[in-house]
Amino acid sequence: CRRLLREIKQLEKEIKKLESQKEKAPVVKDKVQASQNEFPYIETHITVDAYDPLITSNIDRLIRTKRRQISSYNAEIMRIEEYINAIEDSTARMIFRAVFIEGKQQKAVAKELNYSPARVSQIISEKIAEKIKI
Repeated sequence: CRRLLREIKQLEKEIKKLESQKEKAPVVKDKVQASQNEFPYIETHITVDAYDPLITSNIDRLIRTKRRQISSYNAEIMRIEEYINAIEDSTARMIFRAVFIEGKQQKAVAKELNYSPARVSQIISEKIAEKIKI
């Protein structure tokens, strides 16, 4: 989870940078269709200043891609947390939270719980094997 959260932060920084680039895109003249304000509504063409559509559309595409990645990572984090919360054994649940959410090493978790690192690894393997059998 911690790695996913770090990647989400990185993607959010990249999105901010892209939005800043979009605001700095060159301004070009563009023609648009309009109609007169009074009846009869006669179609006219007017020239307006707009950000370069090619540059801004590419930036928008990149932003959408990064937002989809963030959404996917958030969904993955939710699945991990739901799986951990569903573990019935409280010791196994504490081990999974420490290792997979807090990012602690198995050795450190074993020391905290007065278990051997091998036992912590075994508990993780057993719970994952149970999940795979489902």
